Amino acid sequence: MWSQTIGISSRNETGNAIINTMDGGFAIIGSRTSENNGLKDVYLVRISNEGEELWSHAYGGIYNDEGMAIRETADGGFIIAGYTNSFGNGAADFFLIRTESDGDEVWSTSTGSALADGSYSIVVDGVNYLAFGYTNAGVHGQRDMVAAKFNDQGTKLWSYNYGSTDNDVCFAACKSNDDNGFILVGSTGALAQQDVMVVKIDGDGTKLWDSTYNVNLSQFAYSVCPGQLQSYVIAGKSWDASANVSRMFLLKITDNGNKVFYTEYGDGTTDQVAFGVIQTENLRLYTCRL
Repeated sequence: MWSQTIGISSRNETGNAIINTMDGGFAIIGSRTSENNGLKDVYLVRISNEGEELWSHAYGGIYNDEGMAIRETADGGFIIAGYTNSFGNGAADFFLIRTESDGDEVWSTSTGSALADGSYSIVVDGVNYLAFGYTNAGVHGQRDMVAAKFNDQGTKLWSYNYGSTDNDVCFAACKSNDDNGFILVGSTGALAQQDVMVVKIDGDGTKLWDSTYNVNLSQFAYSVCPGQLQSYVIAGKSWDASANVSRMFLLKITDNGNKVFYTEYGDGTTDQVAFGVIQTENLRLYTCRL
C-alpha cells in the first residue's frame, strides 16, 4: 500500500480521472496552472505501480483547458477528452488529444458550437474514439447530451445531440453488452430537481431508447459499467437541496432500461458521492467515492 502527492508548490494541480495502464502502472489526467499565464492546461501524469512519477506532460493554449477522461490505446498511447477555451468555436469546446506512449502529442482537435460544450467521457472503439458530454446549443432543450465519433487521425466522423426539453448532461458512457452500441448516463432536469438520464445508441449514433429514473430528491449519474446478465450498473449521488448533503447510490438496469434495483448509502450528515463503479469477476461491485 502507498499514497503519493504529485505536483509542485508553485502551481495548482487537479486530478480528474485515473486508469490502469498495460504495464501495471497508472495514468492520471486533469489540469494544472499554466507556467506562463496562470490559467489551466491539460495535465497528464504517468506513475509506476509503486507510485513513482515516471513523467508528466501539459497540453493546451493560452486560456483554460482541462482533461476530464483518459483511455489507453492499443499501441500504449493515450486518448484524452475534456474541454478547451483556447481553441475552437465558442466559450468552450470538446477537446481531444492523442499521445504517444511517452506522452508526446500526436494530434489534438476541438469541436463544438458557438456556446459552451465539453466532454466528460471517452471510449475506445477499435481504431476510433467516442467522446461524450454536453452542449449548451441544445436541439431538444437548452442543454443536450452529445456523442461525437472521431477516427485515429482526429477527424470527426459524426456528432449527435440527445435529450429532453430540460437541461441534460452526459457524465459517463460505456460500450453496450450485446451489440456495437453505447450507454450514456447523466442527469436531466432543473437545477434543484435532477433525474438520472440514460440513453442507448447504436454504433452509428442513432438513439435506440432513453429513460429517466428518480427515487427521491435529485440524482446525478457519474459512472456506468456493464453488469451481469445483460445489465448496467450506474453510480452517482442523490442530493438533498434543503439539507445540502449527498448520499451515494447504485442503480442497476436491464439492457432495455428496466430498473432492477436502486440503493443509497450514507448517513445523510456528510457528503457521500460515487464517481466510479466496476464489477469484478466474482460479481462484486466496487465504487470510488468521495
